[in-house]
Amino acid sequence: MKKQLFNSSELGMLSSAFLKNLFPKPNKGQLLSKCVNGDCTLYFDLDYHEKLDLTIRQKYYEGQFARSNAESEWNNIMIKVNTAELTNEDTTDFDTYWLSAD
Repeated sequence: MKKQLFNSSELGMLSSAFLKNLFPKPNKGQLLSKCVNGDCTLYFDLDYHEKLDLTIRQKYYEGQFARSNAESEWNNIMIKVNTAELTNEDTTDFDTYWLSAD
């Protein structure tokens, strides 16, 4: 798995993108979370991470971030997803991301 910390604003933007089908929604088990005080560390299944990372970069190259009123924020999310770190943490007790498909 890969992990990255996201703040509440970034989480809101990611959720919005998933709800609008701009980014592929994870299937159950592909995206887990561990949250503390509004910030969450997201844990990405490696295959899902690659798919999400490619989709986000594609949106960037298409200019969709530049046409947004939050270009800088989207660029930061793209960088965070791209630079997620490999981890071997035990994720047994982590939560399934709330927008995961069953």
